[in-house]
Amino acid sequence: MSPPELHALLARLAPELAGRSDWMLIGSAALMILGAPIADCPDLDILTSEAGAWRLEAAWRAWRCADYAPDPAAPFRSRFSRYHAPEGRWRSWAA
Repeated sequence: MSPPELHALLARLAPELAGRSDWMLIGSAALMILGAPIADCPDLDILTSEAGAWRLEAAWRAWRCADYAPDPAAPFRSRFSRYHAPEGRWRSWAA
């Protein structure tokens, strides 16, 4: 995802994230936003609380990839969801 595509995706997601303190962006998209010389990032990673994960799953259910399940051998053992909207892909997981 290019910087303009990331900006468009964040604009779509902003209403559910605004005014809340239980989430943060991580990964290459976060670095891109901070001005690191990254021309492209594969997706947007959002780390949140367990309550935040439930809330975001409900808000973004139309874009959720229902058939996705993380690899059981992967290092993450938290609540994990994958989404896809016209502006791009993103993932959310609870800390």
